[in-house]
Amino acid sequence: DAHWDELQRLHGQAAAAESGLQTAEQHEEQLLASLREAVQGRAELRAQVRDVGLLERQIAAIGDEAAAARADCRAKVSAMESSIADERRRLSMEQDQLESNAAQEASAAAGAL
Repeated sequence: DAHWDELQRLHGQAAAAESGLQTAEQHEEQLLASLREAVQGRAELRAQVRDVGLLERQIAAIGDEAAAARADCRAKVSAMESSIADERRRLSMEQDQLESNAAQEASAAAGAL
């Protein structure tokens, strides 16, 4: 009967070991699933970082384009202001000439009387 008891004890240990092995395998499967999720999450995060980098470059390019457009507008406004100033000077000289001509005509008309 000692053999029988020993066999029973070994059988119990084998059953416990089998149960422990199944628990360890389940835990390993859970760990592998978690690892797969982490790897997938890391890949998604890398893709988002790439997207953010692309967006940052696009924003910088838009900023550069806006700065160039502002500079172009300032140059156009300056050219318009210069043209307006030139036109004012021309009109002022023309007005002075017309006033001078009118004064000469008035003087000549007064002298003719």
